[in-house]
Amino acid sequence: QVMALTSDGKDIEAVLNVHPFHTVHCAKVAKDFPHATFYGSSRHHQEVPEVDWSADLVESDAVAKRYPELQFSQPKGIDYISSNDSVHSGSLLVYHPASQSLYVDDTFELAPSKLFNDVKADINLHATTLKALKDEADAGQRYCDWALNLAQKWRDVRYFCGAHSGLVVFETGEFAEKLTATIHKARSTLEAG
Repeated sequence: QVMALTSDGKDIEAVLNVHPFHTVHCAKVAKDFPHATFYGSSRHHQEVPEVDWSADLVESDAVAKRYPELQFSQPKGIDYISSNDSVHSGSLLVYHPASQSLYVDDTFELAPSKLFNDVKADINLHATTLKALKDEADAGQRYCDWALNLAQKWRDVRYFCGAHSGLVVFETGEFAEKLTATIHKARSTLEAG
């Protein structure tokens, strides 16, 4: 499907690897699209050195300026690259306002998480969110405030593409409502850290 949509891959200018711990696919994708510029975190550079990574990290201002049609957000209060390899809550979220599409790797997910499971909520927090909190007194509050601000800023999201869960289509305003409800439910636990 990707090849059919991109003139056999020739239209792909860049690949943005937005989750520091999602590295299994990197070498294969680099072989499939050798002409594309590859952006990743410092962990991508370390874990998959055979890829010709751009010197500009995916979360850098340089990449954000290069792609003004996209909006990026990194969660506050949690580690982007955790020292614990099993903690995957940190990622770079990418929103494309023109198509109302949001791509999220793990930070928010649609499959019920083990800790913040709510059958009625369509957006859940990654099960390792508590473990990802920085060792700072206000880390949980900063995370919740970031997520609530994001819900309002990106309230027009209609198409939610999450790692491990595929595409979900929201009605107008539903993304903001669902994320806000999830954060309100989880806030006391996160702020207690």
